[in-house]
Amino acid sequence: MSLIGDSLDVVLAFPDDMAQKLDSMEQATITLYYRATEDDIRSRVDGILAGAQQLWLGQRLEALQVDPRQMEPVVVRRIDLSSSREKIGQTLGAMVPYFFMIFCFLGCMYPAIDLGAGEKERGTMETLLSSPASRLEIFMGKFGVVALGGLTSAMLAIGSLALSIQFNSQSFGELPPEFTESMSSMVQPGTLAMLFLLLLPLTVFFASTLMTLSISAQSFKEAQSLISPVMILVMLPTVVAFIPGIELTTANAWIPIFNVSLAARDILAGTLTTEPFLIAVVSLFALALLGMLISLRYYKSERNVLPS
Repeated sequence: MSLIGDSLDVVLAFPDDMAQKLDSMEQATITLYYRATEDDIRSRVDGILAGAQQLWLGQRLEALQVDPRQMEPVVVRRIDLSSSREKIGQTLGAMVPYFFMIFCFLGCMYPAIDLGAGEKERGTMETLLSSPASRLEIFMGKFGVVALGGLTSAMLAIGSLALSIQFNSQSFGELPPEFTESMSSMVQPGTLAMLFLLLLPLTVFFASTLMTLSISAQSFKEAQSLISPVMILVMLPTVVAFIPGIELTTANAWIPIFNVSLAARDILAGTLTTEPFLIAVVSLFALALLGMLISLRYYKSERNVLPS
């Protein structure tokens, strides 16, 4: 009980004959007075009473010479069949895709802004368009730089993870051996190849989307204002990988970005199934192709690429 402003938060009323009833194996009644608006205090008191109840029950069983184990007819023995890689991968696998996509998006964002709105602001877009290069060649050159920037950033993130795990004697020297073994199995060539297969179309989609937004702006700051909300929308689906119980299925494998988060988590955990992964890869490549076609069509219009 605590006293605040001359008022009691909780009151426990014990009967006068409580000791006698406990000694005679009878049931005693304790009255609890509380306010429903202060339910957290009541919960703490209930916890204390539960502990006292177990103590009194143990004393009564001892007096009756009854083994407490006889009061539990069934004992559940739990055996965890998941490997250490699965447990570690489910935890870290939710964070790794999140950082990969951030690096991939940021790696595409700044080259896209500079090669689109930046050229408009500097007044060099007209000079570029008057060159002998075709509009397709100009687009592919810019697109290659933007996509390569995002892919390089993402691959550097994967490479840094692989190197830090390979040199586990320095990075993870204080951790248990099963942890380092599980982490090392996550960066095998097959695992990295599957991650790359997810990141490649995702990077192409990011590059095409950011190029379209960048060329729509008239200045560097305006392009940043257009792209910043898109970054928030891109990062929101990656949070789903942190929610336990959500698995990659043939139905949700068609959802962009969402499927990358879940597939990358399952890849790192070693629990990936083939069919949803293939659906995710196909949908990502289709989305990347669609984004490239829209961005190319946008670049072919002089009204869009020239300063207004």
